[in-house]
Amino acid sequence: MTAGQSAADHAAEIRAAAPWWRRFLSSLGWLELGDTSWDIGARGERLTAALLQPMTALGWHIHHDRAIPRSGANIDHLLITPDGLGAYVIDTKWWSAQNEVSVTRHGRLVHGTADRHRSVTTAIRTAHRVEEALGVPVRPVIAIYGAPVTGGRLTVDGVLIIPVGELVPLLEERAAKTRRAPGPARSLSLRAAREFPAYTRTH
Repeated sequence: MTAGQSAADHAAEIRAAAPWWRRFLSSLGWLELGDTSWDIGARGERLTAALLQPMTALGWHIHHDRAIPRSGANIDHLLITPDGLGAYVIDTKWWSAQNEVSVTRHGRLVHGTADRHRSVTTAIRTAHRVEEALGVPVRPVIAIYGAPVTGGRLTVDGVLIIPVGELVPLLEERAAKTRRAPGPARSLSLRAAREFPAYTRTH
């Protein structure tokens, strides 16, 4: 499954559930059903996938839109480090540029006044699942389109929150500090593909 497909499927379901007359008028071009949040999410995941693709030349192994078995959830992007000794899970968010992403004095992630800390707990839970399955350290990252991030990057409960533009430099920096080990990296990547298969509507 291609990056963003699971989100695109959710968006299609939401549009299909619209009243018949709205769907009919939309088919005639007289009414725009509009993008759902799932449409926007799918677009962000596809853009991130394209952004990450050149990282394979540095030894990264990359998997997009992977299912977390027995949960109904998915991993936007699962990356295996060039040395095969670690992994990153990257969750793509598309939040309005009108508000800044920051952390409250109580340590909660917010976007303007909207509490977004659920994204942090989800990223932590996903990273733990991957660590248990692969037996290597996993770094959870939330990459944000649109909204500026206070100070350029934040770390909340071990989760790195960055603008999507900082994603490639982050991975380039890690690769530069890592001794490439193609064999172990490929082996771990194959294991990741088995443990977290491509997302389908049956997961």
